[in-house]
Amino acid sequence: MLIKRNFLLLSILLITQFLPYHSLQSFDTPKILGAIQVLYDYNFYSNESSFGSYRTAIGLDGKIIKWAGYRFSIQLNPESYKLEGFDIYGRFLTPIGEIRVGQFKVPFSMERLIPFCKRDFVENSITTGLVNGRDIGIGIYGDKTWIEYNVGIFNGQGMNKKDLNKKKDIVCRVAFKKAFGEHISLLFGGAFYSGKSGEDQNLMKRNLFNLQFKGRLNRFTFSSEYVKFDDSNNSGNAIYSTLGYHFFLQKYKIEPLVRYEFYGPDNPLSDDVINKITLGTNFYLKGYNLRFQINISRYIMENQKNYTKLFILSQFVF
Repeated sequence: MLIKRNFLLLSILLITQFLPYHSLQSFDTPKILGAIQVLYDYNFYSNESSFGSYRTAIGLDGKIIKWAGYRFSIQLNPESYKLEGFDIYGRFLTPIGEIRVGQFKVPFSMERLIPFCKRDFVENSITTGLVNGRDIGIGIYGDKTWIEYNVGIFNGQGMNKKDLNKKKDIVCRVAFKKAFGEHISLLFGGAFYSGKSGEDQNLMKRNLFNLQFKGRLNRFTFSSEYVKFDDSNNSGNAIYSTLGYHFFLQKYKIEPLVRYEFYGPDNPLSDDVINKITLGTNFYLKGYNLRFQINISRYIMENQKNYTKLFILSQFVF
């Protein structure tokens, strides 16, 4: 066995010596990606407040050859402050779209596909949180002039987790889009998610159906998503709708927004958020690279005291 290993190492060494020099230098310099988000939140009901790292991530995005590349990033867990894998995948550029292999975003929700540093609000909607944010698998990301399409097969366990069963989760999303000049655009589509979670001897179904719409009219923006969910624990409906507007104060962009959310499980728990209304304003000092977000959210609970929270997010992207 030792002789075989030594022979293999020697063979690899000899092969590398005879490779053309330019092939070893064909890697492009990767682009460094990084973001630091610091959050302050205050609960008006309990008077609790805290500062913390909301999302701190750094990574590399590079190209190996013309049609293949990679993305590797890690983030600081905001609860444990331990480093963990974030986006970790290789990609292949093909005529049908970008094929990703590894850990990446599950292409179900329209809002989820927005990079975290470009989100309209500090928190994702309840609707978006019904499906894992990132998972391990293989998927196709296609984006043409008039259509976006995504297909993926995943473990179904979430970020940085191996599969617990023999089943795989399937995701498919299709959205049609049309631009009417420079300042008017529409997007309408839908998605479905079908899978199983848990161990083989105790599988739980997870089925979701999604409708999504997004529009822009000059300085106004509107987006909405509806999700019908049905799993072994619960079933029901969820929706959010967002209206935004932006203007400029000297050279700085200011963007006030409002979002309404409804979460309607058939068997609500006492701590379920049934309705949520968020008022927000985004201040862009240098695009998304230096941005501040202020959100005030009103949570209307099921059989518990309603409460209001203030969020102030400082964002630094490089």
